[in-house]
Amino acid sequence: MTRIAAKRLQRNNGGMKIAIVGMHCDACVRRGTKALEKVPGIAVEKVAVGSAEVATDQAHENAVLEAIREAGYEPRAN
Repeated sequence: MTRIAAKRLQRNNGGMKIAIVGMHCDACVRRGTKALEKVPGIAVEKVAVGSAEVATDQAHENAVLEAIREAGYEPRAN
């Protein structure tokens, strides 16, 4: 994982808490959830307006961040 990516997330016992810029409504939450559910090797724990929590290991962290970007949002540091 890159140094920049490490600053954009908070590790939490095998998971990630991610602040997400641009996610403002329930439709955004559904879109973000669908994008994250497509990432192999993770379990989506919670997606809310402006944030997400997923269970994953370090090998899949970049894939999680990329899925958020591909859905049209930007992961940021909490």
